[in-house]
Amino acid sequence: MFILIWLVQIIIYPTFRDIREERFVAWHRHYVNAIGFFVIPMMLLQLGSTGFECYLTRSLPDLLALMMLAGAWMVTFTLSAPCHKKLQKVGQDEHLITYLIRTNWLRTIFWSLSWLIGIIWTGN
Repeated sequence: MFILIWLVQIIIYPTFRDIREERFVAWHRHYVNAIGFFVIPMMLLQLGSTGFECYLTRSLPDLLALMMLAGAWMVTFTLSAPCHKKLQKVGQDEHLITYLIRTNWLRTIFWSLSWLIGIIWTGN
C-alpha cells in the first residue's frame, strides 16, 4: 500500500485535472473499478496480516502500525470514497479534485508510517 498510495498521490490524482471534461465520468468510473480490484484485496490482506501480527506479538510497534492502518481506513471511507462518489455524480470538479488530493495526504502519511514502523521496528 505504501508504493500504491504514493503513486496515487503524486501521479494519478493530479491527472484527474487533465482528463477531458466530457470523458471524465466514464474515465473515473473505469479508474475506480480498476483500482478497487487491486486496492481492496491489498487493504484486507494488510489489515489481516498486521492485525494477526499484533495479536501474536502484542508489541507497541505492531499496535502502532495497526493504528496507522485504522487511520488510513477511516480516511478512505469517510473522506476519499465519498469524494469519489461525488466526482462520479458531478463530473470533473476542480474543488473536489483539490479536496481529494489534499485529504489523500492523510492516507499517504498513515500508510507511510505503517510501512516505516514495519521496516524500522519489526523488520517486516
